[in-house]
Amino acid sequence: MIDGGPSVLFDAVAILTSAEGINDIIKEATARDFVADAFQHCKFIGYDQSALPLLEKAGIADDFDDGVLALAREDGLHAFVSKLGKLRVWGREPSVKLGKASPPIKWQAIVRGTGVAATSPTWAD
Repeated sequence: MIDGGPSVLFDAVAILTSAEGINDIIKEATARDFVADAFQHCKFIGYDQSALPLLEKAGIADDFDDGVLALAREDGLHAFVSKLGKLRVWGREPSVKLGKASPPIKWQAIVRGTGVAATSPTWAD
């Protein structure tokens, strides 16, 4: 969430940064999470060249698909805007449905003092 708005509230994301400003942005966990969440929510993401370090930090740089578009020139911007009518990149959904960007979780049984078993998530190694 950036300044009170999680990416789920937006139909698409355009990341237009400067070469000087990106170094501060990639240090912000909220910015990285915003981009990673937008990708997982199958949003269209447009970016300029200086935003690549943020996409890398968000863990999506190796997973670009037809919904992640460079906005380097006017034709890139036109392509981005023309795709927005589709609302989502539905072809991405199978690869992110189980939280590909999140660490895998394994469940382990916990036996409490009362003898009642419960399950609890732990991060997989």
